[in-house]
Amino acid sequence: MVKVTEEDREAAWPHRPSCYQMHDRTDWMAGKYDKAAPVIRDFAAHREAARAKALEEAAAEVDQRQEEWAAVRGKGARRISVSSSYTDGALSEAEVIATAIRNIKEG
Repeated sequence: MVKVTEEDREAAWPHRPSCYQMHDRTDWMAGKYDKAAPVIRDFAAHREAARAKALEEAAAEVDQRQEEWAAVRGKGARRISVSSSYTDGALSEAEVIATAIRNIKEG
């Protein structure tokens, strides 16, 4: 189950099912319906999927740029294996970028 954020609740509010139309917005935003209302979880899942896709694309771009820079410097292509770290959530985006930059500088 994905973690629901306030942003997900806010996005789901206008799309809530008719059975929740009479419920108080305060209760909705407080998370009382996170488990009961699938629309909230759908927004959370969509947000997580979009984030994962963006991180995968960023990891691929880091890998590609590393290969290009290594080739220009004549050291051959050397890759940092950051792609899996992006997608499994082990590293934050900032940590992965910092690792990539540090490895490129150490070249």
